[in-house]
Amino acid sequence: MLRDFTITDYGALNTARHHALFLHNQSVLTRGPAALTRRALLASLCSFTGVHTAVSTDEGLVLQAQRFAGRSLAALVFLAPQAATSGGALTRAVEYMLKQLGPHGVQGIFAELDEHSAASAALQQAGLSVQSHQRVWRLTRTPQAGYDNLLWQPYLGRHKLAADLLRNRLVPVQLQHLDCGSADARDSFVLYEGGQLAAFADVQRGPQGIWVQLLIEPGHALADRLMALMLQLRPRPSRPVYVCVRAHQDWLEPVLEGLDAQPGPRQAVLVRRMVHPVKVKDLQKIAKAAGVEASTIQYPVRPTATMDEK
Repeated sequence: MLRDFTITDYGALNTARHHALFLHNQSVLTRGPAALTRRALLASLCSFTGVHTAVSTDEGLVLQAQRFAGRSLAALVFLAPQAATSGGALTRAVEYMLKQLGPHGVQGIFAELDEHSAASAALQQAGLSVQSHQRVWRLTRTPQAGYDNLLWQPYLGRHKLAADLLRNRLVPVQLQHLDCGSADARDSFVLYEGGQLAAFADVQRGPQGIWVQLLIEPGHALADRLMALMLQLRPRPSRPVYVCVRAHQDWLEPVLEGLDAQPGPRQAVLVRRMVHPVKVKDLQKIAKAAGVEASTIQYPVRPTATMDEK
């Protein structure tokens, strides 16, 4: 039987957490595994916290997901124990979680993990598919060289439009729902060059680490830009900086290696959408055939632009 997590399940989770598989890098690297499992105790407050935890009493499987304000996708945070994913248990847990997330406006879920793991195969059986690949790089020391003449500024609300335009230019359309754009951007930075936004660093801080998702124009000063950003973030062994590099940004990896960053394993980013998005031009065709205005059609998902419409 599948149901929402309650305090009576915490003893079993406390045992299973030692065999948990974490599926959202940002959460586990900035907050730590123990903090994420403790959040299950707040399952009854999920409408306020955005953290949903479900338990399958038959298989002993616990699955947690998190919603983000302003984001269409929720993240699968962890499943425990990892061994309980066989026999369709994970598929049933994912379906249950989608039913809980849907009323909150969530349009899909995503997970990050080793593509060749048994859990990846189970998630793909549950309807998730590989959208991209990525690697997380870890920096534990502040650069000694001085590149602080590059002026990274704190992100403010007035920078949002420029950051959105930069994302539209640099990130493939099908991945824009995954990259940057966190509603909580108070610790983020922007870099202007020649009056134009050249880089946006979406920064999320936690007690265990600092997470960075970059949007940055390629260029000859790329190493200097990243060096200057690290001077702002001040990585150290007790609180590393983690930089997520997806496949469409793999040209960043040699630069990070030059900063003595350590690469993590290659991961797959798996996504399942509840409904299929409708392209703007397809919606217009539907409206024309029906003899109505496209703006009057009630549709559950916001239409997405195609590459040639950007």
